[in-house]
Amino acid sequence: MIVMPILTNMLYYSHTNEDNRLEKELLQSSACDTAIVIVGSGERVLALMNNKACKKVLAVDINKEAIFLLQLKLEAITHLTNEEYFQFTGHYTAQANSRLDYFEKIRSHLPAELCYYWEQKYNYTKKGIFYAGHFEAFLDKVRPVINLFFGKKFQRIFDYDYFNARIFPGTRWKLICWIFSQKWVYKFWGNKDLAFIGPGSHSERIPAALNEIIKKGKASSCFMAHLIFKGHLRKMLEKDLPPPLQGNVLNAIRSRIINREISVEYYEDDLLNCIKQKRGKWQNRFLFLHQIF
Repeated sequence: MIVMPILTNMLYYSHTNEDNRLEKELLQSSACDTAIVIVGSGERVLALMNNKACKKVLAVDINKEAIFLLQLKLEAITHLTNEEYFQFTGHYTAQANSRLDYFEKIRSHLPAELCYYWEQKYNYTKKGIFYAGHFEAFLDKVRPVINLFFGKKFQRIFDYDYFNARIFPGTRWKLICWIFSQKWVYKFWGNKDLAFIGPGSHSERIPAALNEIIKKGKASSCFMAHLIFKGHLRKMLEKDLPPPLQGNVLNAIRSRIINREISVEYYEDDLLNCIKQKRGKWQNRFLFLHQIF
């Protein structure tokens, strides 16, 4: 019998949660063959793995659940087709039993600890692992209320590449922007992430950024707007999707893994502490990390 420790961390993010174009450009311009990356939802790591110059990724995260999520995604990418991977993760719609079948397909490739963890998370697997995170669960609770408040016409912000003031609920939007600039609203809806409710957080930047995106007519190409107000990215044009959700990028990542053109090492640690302990070992890889931070 395998006895595993109970993990106390939560999985904060499971879907794409940030624009990684800057990091991709830095890696490209640095010509480094190794990237030191905070894992998060794992999507940042996947996006960087498409860089042909990069031969190794050092994936660092203090939260072991984040590492487990990335490991599962990588195994799924390696052993499933694009269509199966998108269905398994929840990017595409699929029956719960189909997702469990996909998990069974890759189970034998998973290390014991990783397999045990995801066996205890069957509800996440059935729903799609993109929706296993604390942030995604928070959005699932908030989204119906916000969309009901705005009305159906609000969704038309995704139909144009310009801002249509005639159909936009300006007064209600200003009210929601004010509400979601307050930390208490995140606490009220059960958000425990210090990035939203901690003393150093700036929650007012969230609605301000969304306001700028919508007023510039960029909602249709913004993955975060889709995730917040639709709950998925299925209506986005492929060219606007985050890189790991583009078929050609996913094919390239799979090919690089199978042909052993890139490898991933995992470090369960705080990033800065990890750097201090391994500074000598990583000396020739520090340039790229320094550029990012």
